[in-house]
Amino acid sequence: MDNAEQTAETIKRSTTPVVVILSGPNRGQSEALSSSTYRIRIDTEETVHLVEPAPELETDFHATLHQIDDSYEIEVAPGHNIWVNGQQVKNNRLLRSGDLLEIGHKGPLLRYRIHPDGRIDKKSFAELVADCFDGAQADGATRLGKTSRFFSSVTHDLVTKTT
Repeated sequence: MDNAEQTAETIKRSTTPVVVILSGPNRGQSEALSSSTYRIRIDTEETVHLVEPAPELETDFHATLHQIDDSYEIEVAPGHNIWVNGQQVKNNRLLRSGDLLEIGHKGPLLRYRIHPDGRIDKKSFAELVADCFDGAQADGATRLGKTSRFFSSVTHDLVTKTT
């Protein structure tokens, strides 16, 4: 293995891509990505599932995540809609750390992050505020509901999810 290949292999092993669920029933859950491919499924209760491909699920998913180097590319399944940072993805798009994914119109929100040192640390204050704000926008029906959701999320996450 030459130096460039060795460096690329080191980068792959020293980063940890993570998906954080910002809205819906499993809000607050995180999943570290380690497999080369995942399907994103949303069930009837709007719960997000990241699963490895399986023959029985081939028609029941919204998007596919394919590992490319130290990140993932999202590929939209036919008949479904995905937005990344407010822009609709027509076919596929390489994800960058901090990207906000919306699965379906007004569907669950996910945050994609890459932890560069391979460890999944607790959130920084800036990450916490951004996640709580985006999650509140999706979950709260009224301005009061959004405000209430934001402050309750910030309070909870300050205690449990910050550095």
